Amino acid sequence: MIRENNRIQNIYPLRRAEHRIQNFKHTCPESVKSFHIRLYIKQASIIFIVSMFLGFSFSGCSSNSQNGKSGFSNTQTEAYRILNESLRSDNPIVRVNAIEISATTKQLNYMPNVQNLLKDRYVPVRFAAAVAIGEMRYAPALSAINQLLRDSDPNVVVAASYAMSRLDDPEYLDVLRELVNSEGNQTIKANSALLLGKIGDKMSTQLLYKLMRAPDSSDMVSYQAAEALAMLGDPKI
Repeated sequence: MIRENNRIQNIYPLRRAEHRIQNFKHTCPESVKSFHIRLYIKQASIIFIVSMFLGFSFSGCSSNSQNGKSGFSNTQTEAYRILNESLRSDNPIVRVNAIEISATTKQLNYMPNVQNLLKDRYVPVRFAAAVAIGEMRYAPALSAINQLLRDSDPNVVVAASYAMSRLDDPEYLDVLRELVNSEGNQTIKANSALLLGKIGDKMSTQLLYKLMRAPDSSDMVSYQAAEALAMLGDPKI
């Protein structure tokens, strides 16, 4: 039997993916029908992560297999090529996934490309780019993030506030807390809650519990608040 906390934690990524697809339906409906392209970028992610793992393995071995090294080099080169192309893709879903892969695999060389996407026409792309800048603590993008704090979409402002807090401006952590506690847009509350979890702000634990249990919180908000608590390592989640 699956333990309850494992079951709950496993469902959060599915709910978040569902939420993201709903966002895409509103901001770029022509891309939803291109769902198969997501498989392409997921494959790129696997290639990239595996190639990085192989690179680590080879670095610890004696050099006695030139063919093996050549194979690794080719795979790594292909992974970089796919990631680079994906950041410039015409499909915003592909761009979002490429941004996330760049941050997850700590590809500092690609952060200038990610920074350029802060000006993307699609909200989910700008959101993902700002979060990636924050996760990487990419200081060269500070000025661009400052501009994004005046973005026309409040969810992008949430992501920019997260990035600012990660770039050592703690007052923007308070902005996220205020947005979690505010009345109104459920998507903004959900995104703010999730990003508090990403930051690791344990001082927001009680705030997140309140949000998760609030009768007026949507399922999306409750799941994001619970996921944030899981990120914070709360033993009750």
